[in-house]
Amino acid sequence: MSKLCQTADDLKTYVDLNECEKYIRSHENENIILVVSGTYGQHIVPSIHDLPQMKCIYVFCHNKANHIEWMKKYIKVNTNILTKTEELLEAFRPYIRQYQQTLLIQKSIVDVEERPGDFKWARLLINTLIQLPPEAKAKIEMIETLKKHYDGNKAQLEFIAEFDKNEKHESAITWYTKEGCIYKMVNRVFREEQIDEIYNYRAFIKELVEQLNQLYTDQIKWYLEGGLSQMTVYRGAGLAKHDIEVLKSNEGRLISFNGFLSTSAEYKQPLAFANAQFGNLDLTPTLFIYKIDLNVNTTAFAEITELSAIKSEREILFNPGAVCKIESVQYDHVYKLWRATLSLCEKNIQVGQHYMPIPILDITPTENLLLFGELLLQAGQIQKAEIFIMRHFSEYKHLENENAKLRYARLLILGHILHIKGDYPAALENQKEALYILEQTEPEEHSKIATGYQNIGIIYLNKHDYNNALQYLQNALHIMEHNKSEDQIQIEAIYHDISIVYQRKHDHENSNKYLQKAHAISKQTLPQMNPYIATDHDALVTKYPDKHNYDTTLDYFQKALGIHKDTQTEENPATAQLYINIGSIYQLKGDFENARDYSQKALHIFKATLPKNHLNIASSYSTLGAGYHLKRDYDKALYYYLKAFDILKQTLPVNDPDIAMNYNNLASIYREKCDYDKALDYLLKGLDIFTETLPKNDPDIVSSYINIGSIYKQQGDNDNALNYFQQALGANKPTEAETNPATAVIYGNIGSIYRRKRDYPNALYFLQKALDIFKKLSPEDDSNIATCYNHIGSIYEQQGDNDNALNYFQQALGANKPTEPEKNPATAAIYGNLGSIYRRKRDYPNALYFLQKALDIFKEILPKNDSNIATCYNNIGSIYKQQGDNDNALNYFQDALGANKQTEPEKNPATAAIYGNLGSIYRRKRDYPNALQYTQKALDIFKEILPENDSRIATCYNNIGATYRRKRDYDNALNYFQEALGANKKTEAEKNSASAAIYKNIGLIHRDKGDYDNALDYLLKALDIEKRIRPGKHRSVQEIYRNIVLVYSDKGDDDNALSYLQKTLSITKKSQTEKNSATGTRDGTGPVF
Repeated sequence: MSKLCQTADDLKTYVDLNECEKYIRSHENENIILVVSGTYGQHIVPSIHDLPQMKCIYVFCHNKANHIEWMKKYIKVNTNILTKTEELLEAFRPYIRQYQQTLLIQKSIVDVEERPGDFKWARLLINTLIQLPPEAKAKIEMIETLKKHYDGNKAQLEFIAEFDKNEKHESAITWYTKEGCIYKMVNRVFREEQIDEIYNYRAFIKELVEQLNQLYTDQIKWYLEGGLSQMTVYRGAGLAKHDIEVLKSNEGRLISFNGFLSTSAEYKQPLAFANAQFGNLDLTPTLFIYKIDLNVNTTAFAEITELSAIKSEREILFNPGAVCKIESVQYDHVYKLWRATLSLCEKNIQVGQHYMPIPILDITPTENLLLFGELLLQAGQIQKAEIFIMRHFSEYKHLENENAKLRYARLLILGHILHIKGDYPAALENQKEALYILEQTEPEEHSKIATGYQNIGIIYLNKHDYNNALQYLQNALHIMEHNKSEDQIQIEAIYHDISIVYQRKHDHENSNKYLQKAHAISKQTLPQMNPYIATDHDALVTKYPDKHNYDTTLDYFQKALGIHKDTQTEENPATAQLYINIGSIYQLKGDFENARDYSQKALHIFKATLPKNHLNIASSYSTLGAGYHLKRDYDKALYYYLKAFDILKQTLPVNDPDIAMNYNNLASIYREKCDYDKALDYLLKGLDIFTETLPKNDPDIVSSYINIGSIYKQQGDNDNALNYFQQALGANKPTEAETNPATAVIYGNIGSIYRRKRDYPNALYFLQKALDIFKKLSPEDDSNIATCYNHIGSIYEQQGDNDNALNYFQQALGANKPTEPEKNPATAAIYGNLGSIYRRKRDYPNALYFLQKALDIFKEILPKNDSNIATCYNNIGSIYKQQGDNDNALNYFQDALGANKQTEPEKNPATAAIYGNLGSIYRRKRDYPNALQYTQKALDIFKEILPENDSRIATCYNNIGATYRRKRDYDNALNYFQEALGANKKTEAEKNSASAAIYKNIGLIHRDKGDYDNALDYLLKALDIEKRIRPGKHRSVQEIYRNIVLVYSDKGDDDNALSYLQKTLSITKKSQTEKNSATGTRDGTGPVF
């Protein structure tokens, strides 16, 4: 048993088959070899054979004859029945050793040219480790690490004790090839890229590498003197089909082996091992053939037979870092395996286009822990770097007279680590102590002291302590300028940092001032600067991007990313920052797919390298939320905004402006989801923070007023909406010129509220002011100008001035087309408005044409459940309704309802409007139960979600009354018309076309009931209103005249009947060539939804 323990790392023994099977099934990610007796094997093998974790099965039994037949059924069962312990050990040893190497090969099948940064850092770290000065404690650390790992394994602990005692008496090669734990642990830490653990084996690895280097030198000389110029070695392996495909697709490219690679000078044993397949159906037998040009200076390799503990094989062992070119990958039909032929490359082959500048500390610390910690920090392995620095601290903290330079180096590196991790108080403590040492040891105003001030200033910046940040950064700038430093890149970086501080303090004038200074240096230094520091310039481009320079900016960042990939590890926070910046540019360009992909890449790196509550992770979540918001995927947007909020509330003060910005993000989603109460709640919370922490005229406060006003506007609360828009205007004017985009936006919103209040002169006044500003600030094809034209057109539409409305909608389309692609939401919205105008002008072919164009665009570019799609269906249905095509109208209204239900909550204005339209169609089709059902649904929703003075409530009452009138249920009809009249009196414009329609309907009910006096009273009230708000020749006026004629006729008052008939005929003659549209339906049911 002890000998088996030496061979296998983890040995489990069972006498209960159920317990054994339970263990095997519960370890899905392990590689398990089973040794079982013949009798037990017949019972357990059928149930566990096909499990992926089950790699190989050996039968250990003296009665061979009884088990040969059943064993043949299972490919993972070794065909040789073992009867002696030594036979079992002999079968195990090569398998275990070969399997360790196979895992290394599988791990190494990575395209070096695809991930050159990872390759370069792995090589650098190993080379650094090998070159570290000898330390007496290195062997002790290795022994202690091994003992800890094999605690409780008697056989391995005995082997470790033997190594501790006799290590100097035998070579590292001998110990590496002995049956014990050393080769397993060394291979494992290389395979798993555990750099911190590799460090614990540094003395042994250094000795092993140096011995191979010496053998390589001696043997190469001997080979060449003997006339040998080429050499071929072999390695058998079992590879997954995926790995075979990777090899095939990368013919002609490079792969690397970061650990010690074991091969054989003879092909028979590797071939046999490859064909064995490890008994695993998932692995394909593969023979690696390594071609070596002995005239090329390659990674060191040597035949180690003389020093090896295993004399039966001519083993060729390669040092870590061997790079091979894949020459060919072909299937051998004779041996039924894959042959992968590789050629060994020269030792210092250049991978990628860029050498890797390593910003080691200027003092170049010779202490091993500090040097390795700094390298890990630069490689982006933050947590491992911290382990080494803290180990250094533990070893030196008790020294009273610690070397000042080493102490400074440790404090500086640890300060950087803690800063990256987001532990700002601890980072400040270390950086300030490091700065104190500099001030005691360096000349006054030395550039290193400036760097120390800058480091502290940046920490305060990220800590949101902007006053202290500004103080330290100004100190750094003073030193650099006073010394007339030639380091323009550092001065630019300080300008940039100061610009950000002022920006965060909402001092935009000073922010722009320092930003321009940074730009001035950037223009001189950027062409020849080392792109490795590209992330230092990221915010210069992303904070104030030039809309028309996105492609140039993107090209710069992509080049910087290429250099980062060439020189940095794949999971490096600096690379993640580049992903964030590239994603931001794509988002500004409207390419949401690429924006999301780059943000996801950044998030993956941040989550792998930073604490889970780091602000960079929160920022990534917010960016993803914004992307999904713009794509109208509100559930995913809300998910990411809430993830960001969870981090922010753990790490920032409750009144931090970033918390307020997150409130605004959440509010914007709840607003889109029509949850206006939650949206208002978050916006008001954000406004409270802004007003507490920012100047009263700050743009964020102005934006908050606008957003709150917009929510009230959507709720139909025009008074509160107007109040907040006016507060926005008041806060904006003291700080902004009259001609700026923010002012124009506010004017536009105020205009839209006056439009809702039917105060058309004020509505046009403010919208025209917005349009004038946008025209001064932007080219004629700016989308904001198109928006203004669109809104002004809508006002003329509401006034019934269809010609002016059409003119402005056409101008909107003209302004929008040059600046936006044909298929975008703004263009579709304008098409929709054009369709609406043509509908009002009763030009139904054009109306359908433009509405169908709008629908086609929305269906192509928006999710199928987007509310704009439902609106288009609804509007097309309304046209068919006006044409009297009730069947088509019904189909489109039902499509609208189906689309709307997927995206909107049940109780929202859009759903209610569709219910109302369905009700009107069912009324026309004389399906009065459905008509009443749907119109009542509309009324119930409107009453629940709208203020009581909203005109849509009155419209619902009116339409229900019209349905009862059609049913000749005059009492119910009269009740609902009177409810409609009462509801309409609560609106802001009592005497409007809706009032006239209701008065007319009540008059008609009284006529139906034979109450002619009341009928005349209400019809005359309707006529009075219509004559005041419409031209005398309008169709609605004519219709009321005709109804009055009928009432007088019913009363037998022929004189008055004749008088009103003559008025009707006179109006008809004036308007017979005109085609004015109506706002009421012909059957007197009020406005169309």
